[in-house]
Amino acid sequence: MSQIYYNQKLIKLIEKLFINGKDAREKLIENEDLIHTVYLASNSNDLDTKTKTSWNKIWNDLNTSKEIILTKDRTISSFRNTVSSKRNKTLSKYLQLIFEEYCKII
Repeated sequence: MSQIYYNQKLIKLIEKLFINGKDAREKLIENEDLIHTVYLASNSNDLDTKTKTSWNKIWNDLNTSKEIILTKDRTISSFRNTVSSKRNKTLSKYLQLIFEEYCKII
């Protein structure tokens, strides 16, 4: 993956996170797949270590709870379970970290 791919995915994530008026929990849960994609893209060799470290922190902090398997076809991910258990004020800090990463590329 490249810097360009990372930038494109981060811009798409910012649009989805900050255009709607939902609370931090809803924004993060709705965009779990895209957050994961940006996290994976941040591990690109042509990105700086600081960016990689920031995304590792965000991803690891938001995946501390275990996933819950409800049925064979239905699972609550570690990300969703963790985000659901945190306060909105705490989750807003992660949105701020994501926005700060965005500010680096514009």
